[in-house]
This record gives sequence, C-alpha cells and structure tokens, in this order.
Amino acid sequence: MFNTIIIVLLFNSLVLAQQQEISSHEIRLELGENHLLKKSFSKIWIENKKLLAVRNKGPQYYLKTSKPGVTHIRLDNILYKVIISPIGSKKTYSDWQALAGKFTGLTIDYCEYMVCLKGQLTQINDYDRIINYIEEYQSKIHIALKVDADLTEELQKKIGTHLRTKGITPLKIQFSTPWKIFYSKKKYVTEKEDELMVLGLSVEYLEHTTDIADNIKVAVKVVEITKNFEHKLGVRWPDSYQAQIIGNSTAKWADSFDIAISAAEKSGEAKVLASPNLICRSGKEAEFFAGGEFPVKIIHLRSTEVIWKRYGIGLKIKPQIDPFGQMSLHIESEVSTLDRSIRVEDIPAIHSNRVSSYFDLISSRTIALSGLIKSEVSESSEGVPFLKNIPILGALFSSKNFQENKSELVIFVTPELMN
Repeated sequence: MFNTIIIVLLFNSLVLAQQQEISSHEIRLELGENHLLKKSFSKIWIENKKLLAVRNKGPQYYLKTSKPGVTHIRLDNILYKVIISPIGSKKTYSDWQALAGKFTGLTIDYCEYMVCLKGQLTQINDYDRIINYIEEYQSKIHIALKVDADLTEELQKKIGTHLRTKGITPLKIQFSTPWKIFYSKKKYVTEKEDELMVLGLSVEYLEHTTDIADNIKVAVKVVEITKNFEHKLGVRWPDSYQAQIIGNSTAKWADSFDIAISAAEKSGEAKVLASPNLICRSGKEAEFFAGGEFPVKIIHLRSTEVIWKRYGIGLKIKPQIDPFGQMSLHIESEVSTLDRSIRVEDIPAIHSNRVSSYFDLISSRTIALSGLIKSEVSESSEGVPFLKNIPILGALFSSKNFQENKSELVIFVTPELMN
C-alpha cells in the first residue's frame, strides 16, 4: 500500500513537471514573421500545418506563419505552444501595456491569439476612453472586460448607435471573453470587421444562424376628424384620395402627434375609431383589416362551392429600412362597403376605394391617408341598419358629422424603427 502511494505521487510529480515544461515553452509570432530555430532537430512534428510550416535554408531551419491561430509543435522531445497573432499585435501589446496604467484594474493579456483587455468595467466613461485610444493608436485589440448587469443595456445602446452611423445593423452583443457579436456570412462581408474592431468587438460568423433584420413598429390610427382639426394638422380637406406627410412641427400647440389627437378627442374635434400597432420585419409586409365577410355561392356543372368576399378597412404596409434609419414605405389602403342598391340574386355589390402609395422618409414621420370614403357612400348607407355593425365603418356611418359632411375619415400611419 505504501509503495503504491509513492508510485502515484511520483507519477503526479512527473505529469506536473511535464505540464510546467510545456507551459514554459511558448513562442509568440506575428503573421508574416519567420522564427529562426537556434539548432537543428532530428524530429519535427506540427499539429496544424495550415497555420505553421517549417522551412530550411541550408543548415538553418525556421518557422513560417500562414494564418492566425494557436497550434503546437514538437521539436525532438520538447513540446512548444505557438501563438500566431495578426500583424501589429506586438506593437498593440506594447502600446496597451503603457495605456493600462491610465485605468483602474485593467490588464493586458491574450484571448486565444488576439491581444485583449481584461479586468472590470465599472463605468461607461471608461469604455468611451478605451475606444478613443483604440482609434487613436489604430489598435487591433479585443475587449474582454467583465460588465455589471446595470451597464450592459447602456453599452448595447451606445454600440448600436455607433454601428448605425457606420451602416451596420446592430445585433445583440455577448459580453464574454472577449465581447462577441454574431453575423451571418451571407449578409456581412469581412470589410465590416474594421468598424467592429474599433469598438473592441470580436466578430463571429455563423453558417447556420437566423438572418436577423431590423423590426419596424407601425402605429396606425383610424380617426374621424372635423374640418377644423384637419386645418390645424396641416392636412387639406380632400376632393379625392390624398396621402400627405405631416410633422409634429405643423401642430405647434402640441408636443407630439399623439397628444394632439388626445386633445382633439377631448374637444370633440376627433374620434379615434381604431389604433392598432403593427410590427413587421424590414422588407416584409404587415396587414391590418377590420370588417366582415359575406358568402357568394358559385354553381359549377357538377358541383357547388361557396367563396367569401370581405369588406371593410384594409391596410397593407411594407417598410424597408437601412442601417441609418432611412425608410422606404409602400402603403396599400382600401375601404370597401356593401352596396345594396346593386344586387344580383340578392348578392350585393361592393363599393371599393383602393390606393397604393410610396414614401421615402429620412426619419420617422406621420403619414395621413384621407379621401378613402366619399360622402355618397355615407348617404347610401342610411336606411341600411346592418352597416352600422361593421367594425370602425359602423361607428363612422353612425356619426352625424360624417353624414352631414362635416367630418372625414383619416388613417394616420407612423413607422418607427424598434430598438
């Protein structure tokens, strides 16, 4: 038993000695740097020949680097760890050894083969100073600082704002060692890495990942407004369909468009009939519809089928936004009502107004769509009780102001980039 313990201790000591020997044999090289071996070896083994190769010039042997990374080589019986870093990494390490003293608790180390900053980030101002130094010294350095939970949201917002100014869609950042941001190879090219490096971020490209795009919130308000309130908003009373861009500056008596509508409701100048919020992906379509359906029987030679026709208010919106927040917007609007004055075998006709509009917006603005319902539609709806049960339109047709042509149905659309 005693002999067994001695053998185990001796074995552990040998393993520990070997590990210490391995860890002490480390070679750091830059890309393009050739490392001359001081003597010749009878046996040379390379773990990853894509990163490193051995070349000879006469009796002299040297290591030639090919790609950044970490690999091992064995020269006779000695194992070496070789760290190959990008060009300029040795200068970066030297520069930041001097700069680290300007920060509390900041240390310089290597994260795999890249120079990185380690320690604890305690205030957002320190991050501002770090990225200023990175830009000033043109350092290719990764940040691997630990971050308190209360700072992560502020950091994410600050980094996202910077990326947008560079034309890059910001994604979620993983505050790991080092900080990482993930993109799809299909969408982003390597030229963008320089902009991300200025922020100290490590870029990870994933072959199989969701292609994340910006989300856009489209606030829709379907409102009955009086002529007096239309003038206050700067919207002209339409003889036909109109699509106009309005701004908060036109309503100087209100701090925002929403407050203006709320104030108008209290004064009786407006009535909000619906206010849905649509969320859609950039480049995709969002749809809003409020109304009903009625059946139409179609008789074929040997069969009969029923199809459903819908009527009411419909809105299709397709926004496309770039990383700068500029937006191209396609809006299709439709208002359709049943016309009982025209029937075929008791099937009513549908009276429709359908319009397609395009807008290019530099920033978030409100668009007013008016003139979708004519006064004759209101007149034809009188004496048809079921029309009053149509969502949104029913409330409009029941309005005395609308029947007397004193009010107008206006759809307000406000697209906005979601953070």
